[in-house]
Amino acid sequence: MKCLKKGLGIFAVFMIFTALFPMTAFAEEDVVGERVSFKELKKSFEEKNKVKASLGAFDKNKEYDLCYGNQLDDNSKKVYDILVSNIEKSKDGVSDLGNEKTIVGGEEYDVIYFDMPYSELNKNGLDFCLYAIMAFDYDHPEVFWLNLNKIELWSGGNSKRSWVTVLLKLDCENYYCDGYTSYSDVKKDIDTIDEYCKGIQNEIKDMDCYNKLSRINSVLVDKNEYNRYVQDVIAASDDENEDNDTRIYKCVSALIYGNTDHTNKLNPVCEGYSRAFKVLCDKEGIECAIVSGGGHMWNYVKLPDEQKWYAVDVTWNDPVFDGIPSEDDIEKNKYRYFLIGYKSLIEGGGENKLNKHIESTDGIVYDKVFGIIYPRLEDDDYIYAPEENWIMGDVNKDGFVKADDASELLSLILNGGLTDYHKKVGNMDEQNPEITAADAAVIFKMVLEAD
Repeated sequence: MKCLKKGLGIFAVFMIFTALFPMTAFAEEDVVGERVSFKELKKSFEEKNKVKASLGAFDKNKEYDLCYGNQLDDNSKKVYDILVSNIEKSKDGVSDLGNEKTIVGGEEYDVIYFDMPYSELNKNGLDFCLYAIMAFDYDHPEVFWLNLNKIELWSGGNSKRSWVTVLLKLDCENYYCDGYTSYSDVKKDIDTIDEYCKGIQNEIKDMDCYNKLSRINSVLVDKNEYNRYVQDVIAASDDENEDNDTRIYKCVSALIYGNTDHTNKLNPVCEGYSRAFKVLCDKEGIECAIVSGGGHMWNYVKLPDEQKWYAVDVTWNDPVFDGIPSEDDIEKNKYRYFLIGYKSLIEGGGENKLNKHIESTDGIVYDKVFGIIYPRLEDDDYIYAPEENWIMGDVNKDGFVKADDASELLSLILNGGLTDYHKKVGNMDEQNPEITAADAAVIFKMVLEAD
C-alpha cells in the first residue's frame, strides 16, 4: 500500500509539472538542416535533372497566368510571396528574408513557417525554394541589388511544423551586387531609374501600345551597346565569369550604366537588356515576361488590343559585330526581333535565329518538375494596323477584304477570340453594335460584288 501511495504521489507531481510547463519542459527538439547556398542548390538541381537551371517550358496545352509566381505549388508560393513582401527590407543587404522569428543556436532569425513535419517539407531537399527564388527573380527585375549567389537557404523543424529562412551567406558582408555597399547606394540607383523611366513615360504617354513598345525597344538599343568584354573575352564559357561586375546581368546595366562606348565593362548582356525591357513595360502596365533558354534571355509581351503574346529580343535588335556597327546597321537591325511569333522563331533560319533557344527550352525539365511554363506565343508575327489605317472588313489585317476575312470573322464569332480590332472592322452594320454572323455575310457579299 505504501508503494502504491508513493507511486500515486510521483504521478501527481508529474501531472502538475506537465500542466504548468507543457511547451518548455517536454517540447520536441528541432532538427536543423545544413545551410546551403543558392548556387549550390542550383548546381545540385542541374546534376540531378541533367539540365541547366532555367525557367519555363513551351507547352501549348497550358497558360501563363500573369506571373511565374502564380504557377508555383503552395510551399514554393509561400516562399515567393514572402520574398515579394520583403523587397523593401532587402535593400539593407543583410536582413533575413522571413516573416516570423525563431531562435536557432541562441541567435534570432526571421523564418518562413510551414504547418507540416520537417521530414515532409524536406523530402525533396530545398528545390521548392529554388523554384520560388527563380520565379521571383524573373518576375521582379526591379530588384537589381540582390546577388543570388550571396544568399543561403536554411531549414529546420520537427514532427509538427518546419521553417525555412533566406539569409546572408556566412562568408559575405552583404548580398548586394557589385558596386553597392549600403542602402544609400541602392536608393541612389532606384531614384536614378525612376527619373529615367519617368522621362520615357512622359514621352510615350499618348502613344498606343505598339508605339510604346517600339519606343522602349529603340531607347534601349540607342542608349546601349552589348558588352564586348563578355562577348570577346569569356564568350566560350557557359558560366558567369566571377570577374565580371554582376551589375551587367541586372536592369541597371541597360537603364543606368550602359552606353555606346564599346570599352565600357558595365554595358549590358542579354539579361540586362531583357530585365530593363520588363521594368519599363511594368511601369506602363504592359504585361511582359522574361524568358530564357540556350544560354540567352529575352522577352514575351502581350498586346492588349489582341490579348496575344509576341516575342521581343532587345539584345539581338542591338547589333553586335566584329567592328563598330554603323548607323545604317543599327537602324536596319533594330526591329528584326520585335513582336515576332512562334513560326518566326522556329522557322526563321538565318534571319531569325532564336529557334535554337526555343528548341532548347521546349520540354525543359522544369515543366516536368513543377509546371512553370512560358506564355503561349502566337504563330504569326504581329501586324501593326493603326486605327486610322483600318479597312472595314479586313479582319486578318492583310490590307485587303477577301473571303478569308468573312471566314475568320465567323470562326471568331463561333469559337471566341474577338478583339477590339475585330469588333471595329468587322461591324458591317453600324446600327447593331453586336458582331454576328450577319456581319460575316456582308463581308462575303462585298467580296462577291467586287469580283
